[in-house]
Amino acid sequence: MADLLGAAFSITNGLSDSAESPMDVLLESFRKSRSGPVDILTGRKSDLEKRQVFFNGLRSRLDALADAVRDFDDAEDSIDKFKIRSAESSNADGVSVAAGEDSKDGVYSVRVNRLATSDILVSNRVNAQDAFALPVVEAEVEPEAEIETDAEVDVDESSTDETSEGADAEGAGTEDTGAEEGTGADDTSTDGVEAAEEVEEVEEPAEPEPVTGTFDFEITVDGETQAFSISLDGTETFADVASRIADEINDSDLNVTAGAVFDTTETLRLSLVAQDTGSENQITFDDEDGLLSAFGLTEDLYADTSARTTFDDESAGFRKSSANALDSEFVMNGITVLRSSNVVDDVVNDLTFTLRRVTDEEEADIRIDASLDVDKVKDNVSEFLTEYNDVLNFLRSERETARADFAASSLRSDLRSYATRQYESGNDSMRYLSDLGIEIDSNGFLTVGDEEILQAAVNDDPEAAAQLVENFALLLKERVEGMVEDDGIIETRKSSLSSQIDSYSERIERLESQIDRQAESLRKRYTSLQESYLQAQNQYSQLFNI
Repeated sequence: MADLLGAAFSITNGLSDSAESPMDVLLESFRKSRSGPVDILTGRKSDLEKRQVFFNGLRSRLDALADAVRDFDDAEDSIDKFKIRSAESSNADGVSVAAGEDSKDGVYSVRVNRLATSDILVSNRVNAQDAFALPVVEAEVEPEAEIETDAEVDVDESSTDETSEGADAEGAGTEDTGAEEGTGADDTSTDGVEAAEEVEEVEEPAEPEPVTGTFDFEITVDGETQAFSISLDGTETFADVASRIADEINDSDLNVTAGAVFDTTETLRLSLVAQDTGSENQITFDDEDGLLSAFGLTEDLYADTSARTTFDDESAGFRKSSANALDSEFVMNGITVLRSSNVVDDVVNDLTFTLRRVTDEEEADIRIDASLDVDKVKDNVSEFLTEYNDVLNFLRSERETARADFAASSLRSDLRSYATRQYESGNDSMRYLSDLGIEIDSNGFLTVGDEEILQAAVNDDPEAAAQLVENFALLLKERVEGMVEDDGIIETRKSSLSSQIDSYSERIERLESQIDRQAESLRKRYTSLQESYLQAQNQYSQLFNI
């Protein structure tokens, strides 16, 4: 205490050039002299915090590995990672291709002769604003009436001939008789002219009567028939009826789109378009009450599906004469193939071809190459191995901390042993990860080093390759989940560390509080001594001046 007081008095007398106050210097010196126990506790707390950070980092990496493992720990998921096929087209603008998981390696030559199209049916051209009318059926002339008229004319001609022959035979006749006979002939002739005039006389066509009632018809596409009914009150125009027909068809579930198309400002045509392509989607109809026939749509148009009536600028018909011409046609490896669609998935080996345009005459055949997508398989396996390597690398970089914890150090040892273990795959030639081209380096890191081995293995037996990796993944899953579960090792360690850190924090706080109280006590004693010293010095000065 005497030393501290002397030091304090020396400072007070100006012997110190410190920028701090004398009191601060005194207290700082005291705190340093008492900081040993606090420093020890702080060091221990820091070590615990480092271990806590370590386990947080390990937990995040193990979680990532667990997620990657889940993509391989199920047989179906695992096989999906290996049965990845690819197909490339030498001219994707002409024919594009996609490969399914069951496709096989192969090379195919394709040439497109015709694209599949939708069936189109177009009606006659009609005057849009004309009153709607059904077609006029011309009345047939009864054969009996013709025969009766001809008979009457024959009889007259026969009588005349006989009279003439009789006169010639007798050589003479009276004038009266001749006059009478002549008069008779003249009368017959006159009657024939009048009869002819009556036959040739044609009546003026009557105005069409308004069309009223309900008219039923059916349309069939792809084996599905839809019935429709249109009710008319006699005030409709051709445009009204065409629009009604189109609306009814478009509101139905039938795969047909209809429209009343004004090809000029005064005329229109009814059109029907199949929504899907190919001959199986050709349009047929049953015009039960003759409503469609008013637009020239009669069943005669498709009586022969190989020679249907085609439409022109005025008359009804189909766009394609033959229904088969609606199908796509392409040649694959010299074999002509017909399909109703331009997307074809039932020709070879789980490949889907999309025909995009007809191959020009001067163009070469389009080459299709189907094979294992080894790059994608490698990427899938590499994503899994990357997470595995990340855990190992973290344990290696935090070696000192890991060694201090048995669970962490044993984890690193187990992971490395898993990489070299033998696994069941159902194929004796695939028992180790190295049989899939997976290599291990000196640090235990795994990589797909030999793509050729991987490609050969997956092409040979993708199920075995998938099962091998699946079993490796299951082993990792069991080990990792034991670490990252809510009541697993890592959470247990973190909870224990948190408790210890809190305990050290409380002990450090208590020690610091104790030092602060002692420092405050010294401050008071120093202040009291300083006041006494100044008082004594003042008294000494007074006595000296007497």
